Amino acid sequence: MDAIVDLGRRGIIVERIISVGATRSGVRLLQHFGFSEIIFSREDTRVFVLDMKESGAPITQSYREAYQNFATQK
Repeated sequence: MDAIVDLGRRGIIVERIISVGATRSGVRLLQHFGFSEIIFSREDTRVFVLDMKESGAPITQSYREAYQNFATQK
């Protein structure tokens, strides 16, 4: 997840991250990181999203802080 925070440090805007949970452990991992499941047209596919502005997940907070630091240095 350091790569996501690094994007903020470099001034790269990330609005949301979308991922597919293909296994039980993958789904649990996504949920642990703060991803929310969204409705998808295929019943056999579980899709998750992490909204970088709205989420309270620690990784999104770290990203926002890193991006803010970049923006104030300009």
